[in-house]
Amino acid sequence: MGYTAPNQFFLKNNIGTDSAVIAAELAKIGVELNSTTRSATIVIAASNSSAQSKAQADYVCDGVADNIKIQTTIDSLPPTGGRIILLDGTFNIIDNINMRSYLTLEGQGFSTIIKISNSVYKNIINAISVNGVNIKNIQLDGNKTNNTSQANVLIQNGLYLENCTNSVFDCILVQNCTQNGVYAMPITGATGPNLMYNQFSKIISLLNGQSGIYFDSYAEYNTVSNCQFNNNGKYGIACCTANTAFTNCIAIQNTESGIAIIQASKSSNNSFVGCHANHNIKYGFRIVGAAQTVINACKSIANMRHGVSLEGAIQNSITNNTVTTNCFDSTGYDNIHLDATSTGNIISGNSILRQSGAAEYGINEGTGANYNLFQGNIIGTHVTSAKVISGANSVDDNNLLLV
Repeated sequence: MGYTAPNQFFLKNNIGTDSAVIAAELAKIGVELNSTTRSATIVIAASNSSAQSKAQADYVCDGVADNIKIQTTIDSLPPTGGRIILLDGTFNIIDNINMRSYLTLEGQGFSTIIKISNSVYKNIINAISVNGVNIKNIQLDGNKTNNTSQANVLIQNGLYLENCTNSVFDCILVQNCTQNGVYAMPITGATGPNLMYNQFSKIISLLNGQSGIYFDSYAEYNTVSNCQFNNNGKYGIACCTANTAFTNCIAIQNTESGIAIIQASKSSNNSFVGCHANHNIKYGFRIVGAAQTVINACKSIANMRHGVSLEGAIQNSITNNTVTTNCFDSTGYDNIHLDATSTGNIISGNSILRQSGAAEYGINEGTGANYNLFQGNIIGTHVTSAKVISGANSVDDNNLLLV
């Protein structure tokens, strides 16, 4: 018959409450009093954690080079994985923290901060050639004000992922990074799809020098949902990859585009559903040389230039979106614009209005563009005209013009 651990009721009523007596009795059957039952879970407090948190921790950092304690703890875990719990407070680091496969790194929410120290040109967290990583409930601070840009996308990011697969990143605030909040790339030198299968959810990435999140070419098959990418120095979302799905994401007040799908070795078959690209300094959605992009049930509102811009874009689908009040405080731009080299695109079921702003056209198909379908859109009055369809083989079908 298997051993069953004694419970407190049995101990109290049979051998009393004296701790020394209890310990002696337990020792007879090989049970150590207060022995740990969480050998693969380690709790670390910051130097400025609360007194209660420090009392509960396995280790307490001193506030200087805290990455050493965190990394040593990570490396001490078994190869099968484990969990590092960081308590409330700020962990100051002078080198990146390197994740291992099957490791969970968990904070207490945004009150747990990992912060790069001054004049340290590193990423905050690296996940390189790992599988099954889980990072959640934490804040990453790149201390951009005190870290000069080294103009190298491989460093000075919040989360840097390279050949990272089957991992989950949830409820993370990443801000003030000199480069990108999140940078994901395939294995170095990849010339074909690198199937990553990562999930990003409830990420808030803002005030970074480059993009809120950047997917490099071949870093494919990721999902991004319920995230916000605001006030970044270049793009909110930069997608240079393929087969990645973005759902219910928001990109506001970024310096370039809210959402950019950019031609790379492979940039096709990405989808954006229920996303917002509003009040960006240049474009809302910008598709450059990419193919088979789906933008559906999204909003592009009050961006300074084109609301949706297709440039050398082929066979993309722009459907059932609200595209309104773009070209805000600027002239010479349109709510939806197709340049002369965009072909085979579907622009359908969109609500395209100019409630204010200086949009020249609701839809403007540039001379030379061809084989595009414009169908069932509702288009309001614009500065020059509701629409101009230039392609000899493009189709203008059943679009409703509001006079």
